[in-house]
Amino acid sequence: MVDQIKGVGRDTAVIRETLAQVRRQHDEAIERLSDEKDALKRQVVEDTADLGRLAAIAGEDNPRLVETQERIQHAECRLTEIKDELVSLSGGAIDEAEIKSTLRSFDQLWDCLLPKEQSRIIELLVEQVTYDGDAGKLSITYRPIGFRTLTTEFANRTEEAA
Repeated sequence: MVDQIKGVGRDTAVIRETLAQVRRQHDEAIERLSDEKDALKRQVVEDTADLGRLAAIAGEDNPRLVETQERIQHAECRLTEIKDELVSLSGGAIDEAEIKSTLRSFDQLWDCLLPKEQSRIIELLVEQVTYDGDAGKLSITYRPIGFRTLTTEFANRTEEAA
């Protein structure tokens, strides 16, 4: 699998496809998070209205009141997480030059890493590996912001070495 990732940096068609896949996954992640955010906002509005009604008719120790408060708190925490993820993704758009540069430098980076770091890099870049035994085909699905993170880390290592 590492050899396939290294080979990606030398094949223009694969770079274009990788870029398209990364952008598609990036856009899908933003859409999925935006949908979840909208649903959670609606839930918080509904739960807040329920909370007002429950508080008016029940005591503070009412299990439904406590459950609704906990649901609101959980939703608000998740909304904060989603906001952070969306900020990360909005700055995570990647272009073809970045992918080429990162993948062409991958050999240098790889050779400098300890096995534990190599494993982390693979986890950073690769979301899923699928093998079709009948067709003898290996497919790699990349993480949307993995290349951006790798590019940033590689740039930082280069600056530190200088």
